[in-house]
Formats: sequence, structure tokens, C-alpha cells
Amino acid sequence: MNCDQEIFFNVGAWSHQEKIELSFPERYDVHTCRFKGSERKKLTQSQIKEKIETPINSQKISQIVNETSEVAIIFDDLSRPTDFSEIAPLVLEELRNGNVKRENIRFVCATGAHGALTLNDFVQKLGKDIVAQYPVYNHNPFWGNRYLGETENGIPITLNEELYRCDRIIGLGAVLPHINFGFSGGGKIVFPGCCGIESIRRLHSVKPNEKLKLWSCENNILRNTIDEAAKICGLDYIVNVLLNGKLEITDLFAGDSITAFKAAADVAKEHYNSTLETDADVAVVNMLSRENESFVGQILGMECLNASGGILVIIAESGLGQVTHFATGNFGKFFKNKNFVDIPKPERIKKQIILSSVPDRSSQDWWLEDNDKIIWATSWDQVQAIIEEHYPHQAKITLIEDGGMQYDSRLNIEI
Repeated sequence: MNCDQEIFFNVGAWSHQEKIELSFPERYDVHTCRFKGSERKKLTQSQIKEKIETPINSQKISQIVNETSEVAIIFDDLSRPTDFSEIAPLVLEELRNGNVKRENIRFVCATGAHGALTLNDFVQKLGKDIVAQYPVYNHNPFWGNRYLGETENGIPITLNEELYRCDRIIGLGAVLPHINFGFSGGGKIVFPGCCGIESIRRLHSVKPNEKLKLWSCENNILRNTIDEAAKICGLDYIVNVLLNGKLEITDLFAGDSITAFKAAADVAKEHYNSTLETDADVAVVNMLSRENESFVGQILGMECLNASGGILVIIAESGLGQVTHFATGNFGKFFKNKNFVDIPKPERIKKQIILSSVPDRSSQDWWLEDNDKIIWATSWDQVQAIIEEHYPHQAKITLIEDGGMQYDSRLNIEI
């Protein structure tokens, strides 16, 4: 194979972060699409500290606690690429400044209905020193959740009992484009992140607004429901970050769960925006930031293919496999989840290639229903050979740097 064009993407967020080389013949028309904030510089430790100590519409952490306060720090799981090892120590410093005792502090991973994390996973998210000094728990959605009432649209509000018994809840998370909620972050860390399974199921079954555009928070019923529930759950303070193409923190918004999130989302709209090349024969979507939820990259990739159809390649190079989702995932050939979320897949996908060194075949249902269209590949050489077989002469190729973080505000996609 004659390979005259080479592009490098980052892969392996939580397993073995490295670069993958994508090669194409010179005769192909290749377009690499990166998001606007991809190469933005990371914040320094002093800049992170300053932003945490100057919260939005809130007092400092040290001012909302005292020597008797019980505090829970909740953080997102491996479905988000956020490394909190620089942030968490500064939050703990603020708690110490407020005279909170070490034995009154715990961390809880906001898994929602996702599978549990291991001790090693906690170390990757928080750093070894914190895991060695503080108790770190997984949220359990199946029992031990306190009923607090209902949202205006009838969703039951339940909260992890450990959090309910705490005086203060502090949420750590990333703001990333989300197909249903506009952007992740804000109150989503506690609801559905730390609520009961029935609350999660009901939230996922809420019908979005008619003609709601993807990646939009404006007049979004789902986002409004989260904001309402998060206040009732007592989410006191959030630290939300934006990331660059290397998954480094480029901006940070701390303070009130609604106001700080809105400020973050307003910046995120531009930060993650991309100019995607459409009308392609082949769309390649790298899923660095959400490798264990790589199926969400299908929506962006499909929009880049031409009307007559083409090949969609998803790079899901994760040693984690696809996420376990007890509320919406399937658990066998015969054991299907009644709340399974099916992502619509138009006929223009002629072939779908899933690139992963270890294919996760249990995730089959997240991909195309027509198994004959799916090809599992374990190397880029395999992918390239398939593309050249279908396009021996010319082809237009769209490469998306990170389908977990990018979106294109020009695309008028309705849910």
C-alpha cells in the first residue's frame, strides 16, 4: 500500500495514551477536522488554584464549611477523561482552611448506572496520595438512595444516602458536548450521577423538546430537569473544566452549580466547535475522550458521509471496552434492556469499521443492527486495506480528531 499522507491522533485515555498513525494514499482528498480549543495551553497549577478560590456566584469552599462539617466530594467516572489529580488537592486545601477534619471527608465516584471503578481506577482519577489517605467509594444506584420528592415533570428525585447525610456536596466534572443534555457537567454529576436506578431510568426516558437541536442547553427539558434536581439534592459547589486535544485542563469554572455551569457551557460552545468536512466517502471518528462510550461518535460521523453512502470508522482504542450501563444497556443475546437507547443509523452507512486492539463484541447492540455491515479491526493496516478495496481510485476522507468533544454548530441535527 502506497501511503503518502500521515495523520496522528491521540488514543488510550485511561489505558496507554499514545499516538496512532493514520495513513492514506496521496490520491485521496483527506481533511483533518480539529476543534477550536484543541491546541489551547493547559492551565498552570497557580491558575487552577486562583479559579477555585474565586468562585462564580458562591462563597469560597472554606467559607461554606466548618469544623463539624461532613463533606462528600463527587467526581465523574472513566466515561469522562478528566484527571482530577491537580484539582482535588486544592479542594482539600480549601476544606482544611475551613477547619474540616480529615475523617469527615470522603470521595464518591458518580457512576450513575455505569459499572463500578476499581482502586486503580480511583488512582488514575484522583492520584495515589488522595486514594491512600481518604476513603473513595463507588455510587450504588440499586439501594441506599433517599427519596427527596419529584421534579416538575414527575421524575423521582433520589440521592445516595451517604451524600444525603453530608452537610456539603462538592462536584468535580468536565464540560463536554452531550447529545441530549447539551453539555455534560453542572448538576449532572449528582443527578443522575449519584441517584437511584429508577430515577436514572425515568430521566433517560424523558422525551426531549420537539425540534431540539443536538448539543443545545437552551430551553432543554432534560437540562432543566437536572438543574432542578441538583438543587434539591443539595449540590453546593462545582468545579467544571474544559479540555484540549491532549485532555489537559485549559479552563476551569467553580462555584454555584447552575451559574458556574452556564458560564462553562457558554465558553465550551466555542471551545469545542469544529468546522466538519461533509459529503465524504469515508468518515473516521477518533473517540479519545469517550473511548468506552465510542458509540456516541456515530452521530457526528454519519453527518459527514455523503448522501449516496460510505464507510464510517470509529476508533475505540480502549482497554476498558464499552461502558456497562445498567439503565440503558443490553446484557446478552436474550437479556435485552427495555430502556435500551437505540441510536438511529441511516442507510448511508454502507460499512462500519470499529477499530480496537481488543474488540468488545458484547457492545454489538450499540452499533449497526445489520451485522453484515460491521467490521471489527484490530489495526489501522486492516482499516486502510478495507478503505482502499472499496475506493481503489479516489475518495474524500473526513477525519475527526475527537468525536467525544467535537461538534459543529452549523449542523442542524434534531433529536
